Amino acid sequence: MDGNHEPDDITAKDIFAIVRQQFGNDGVKEIRMLNGGLFHVTCRVTFFDARQFVLRFAPRSSESLLPFEKRLLKGMELANRLMSRAGIPVPAVLALDESMSVVNRAYMVLSHIPGTALSAFEGKRRDGCLYQLGRNVRLIHSIVGNRFGRLAQIATGGGYASWSDAILGEMHDYAICAERHELLSSREIGEIERAFLRHQDALGAITEPRLAHGDLWPGNVLVEEGQGGEGLRLTGIIDTDRAMFGDPGFDLLTRTTQSKAFVEGYGNAGEHTEDAVLRGKLYGLIHSLGSFYALRRMRSPRRESVAHLAQARKLLLDLR
Repeated sequence: MDGNHEPDDITAKDIFAIVRQQFGNDGVKEIRMLNGGLFHVTCRVTFFDARQFVLRFAPRSSESLLPFEKRLLKGMELANRLMSRAGIPVPAVLALDESMSVVNRAYMVLSHIPGTALSAFEGKRRDGCLYQLGRNVRLIHSIVGNRFGRLAQIATGGGYASWSDAILGEMHDYAICAERHELLSSREIGEIERAFLRHQDALGAITEPRLAHGDLWPGNVLVEEGQGGEGLRLTGIIDTDRAMFGDPGFDLLTRTTQSKAFVEGYGNAGEHTEDAVLRGKLYGLIHSLGSFYALRRMRSPRRESVAHLAQARKLLLDLR
């Protein structure tokens, strides 16, 4: 097994067993672990005949997971199917096995999309692919659902009747987990819940459930060098497991999505009302708390999560 050490208890033997089950042979040339994710374990399998597939494994234990995180692969299956129908370049889901009959966790087999994460590049050379990204994100946001919430919830029969209920429900689940694992004080947890309750009318102004990627940062955008010096071109959008039906504004908070090239591709980003500004701060709080929680439960060095917690505290002050 090339790349890093074998993660958790996933072994090359496990991967060969999946290959035999899914493809009927084990003519595997290379197994390479892919870095960059904070949640799933992912590897690329290359066959001697040059075929390549991606294996994605759910976490071994669900003890520290938020409720919607326990079926994220199911949410990704639905998200990729919806996005693919709209012509968005996402990996095809070739198989999803939640039976744990082959390995001791759920796994997914995906088609391999060539490319390098956009986060590896800087400067003006990104502009062409940022324009393409804006056009594709606009397509994502044009997909309308029937319920609000994470696709992992909706794909398993859940979801909410309103966007405010979806957000308040998720933050309530977060508060329970943060208190159980002693990540935040009771006072801070109370302040977080009160901030969302105080501004639930701004959330309630979103009445149509539109698809959002939910984790749209440059590490989840694949690009490659174009021909003839034309710069970078978009090859794929990945890691849709946190996709949701709700407010497209959830995706439009980063420097990437606020860049001139992205906005030109996306078009009119919509309203700039007081409610929209409030929602942006609430979504920023969700992103910061989510990153903080993910890093702490991975037992990453404390300094890696401090910046996210500091940003969350700053947003809480703004939302008073």
